[in-house]
Amino acid sequence: MPGALERSPHPVLETGLATYPDVAVVCGPWERDPEDARTVVNPAILVEVLSPSTKAYDRGEKLEHDMHIASLRAVVLVAHDRRELEVWTRSEETWARALFTDGQTAELGAGGFRLDGRAIYDDAAEPPR
Repeated sequence: MPGALERSPHPVLETGLATYPDVAVVCGPWERDPEDARTVVNPAILVEVLSPSTKAYDRGEKLEHDMHIASLRAVVLVAHDRRELEVWTRSEETWARALFTDGQTAELGAGGFRLDGRAIYDDAAEPPR
C-alpha cells in the first residue's frame, strides 16, 4: 500500500488546471503526473470545504475542471456555515447534483461509498456568528 502524499496539487490533465483539494480519495494504484512524480492524477472522490472566499470558485470554475477527470466519480462540497453536503456524482458521462442535510447519509455513486452527514459535523466547531 502506498504511503501518504504530501499536500500537492492534483492536475486536471485534460484542462491543464492544477488545484489543491481538501481531500482526494484514490481507488486502486496511483497514477502519477508525468511532470511531477509527487502528484496523483486519478482521484475517484474529491472533497472541498467551502469557505466564504472560495465557495464561488469551488462550485464554479474549479468544479467544471474537475469534472473532466476520467477517474472522478464524486465531488463533495462541504458547507462551512450549515450542516449541508452538496454531492456531485457521475453516472456514465452525466453528472447529477444532490443535497444532503444533517442526519442524512450521502451516497457517492458507484463503489458503495457513503458519508454520514451528522458524523462529519459532530466534532466541528460551530461557525462564528
